[in-house]
Amino acid sequence: MKKSIIFARMSPKDVELIKQVVELRGENLSNFVRRSVKMELARLSFLSEEEMKALGFTKDPSIDNETFESILELKKSHSKEGYKR
Repeated sequence: MKKSIIFARMSPKDVELIKQVVELRGENLSNFVRRSVKMELARLSFLSEEEMKALGFTKDPSIDNETFESILELKKSHSKEGYKR
């Protein structure tokens, strides 16, 4: 599978903070960003149960049931249609 590159503009303050965090963790920037994105996808329940479990996630209690159901419907429609740009 071909990898894609995503660029995002961030404030210099945020970039500096992220650089400090990855240095303290001994982690590289790309892995930090990938993991952060995966964690947000897990929080929104867009990952499989296995992926969510590996990241230490279950349904986020801060997401109300109506929003959670909407997310699940969106997830189902994406899995049926495949990812579209």
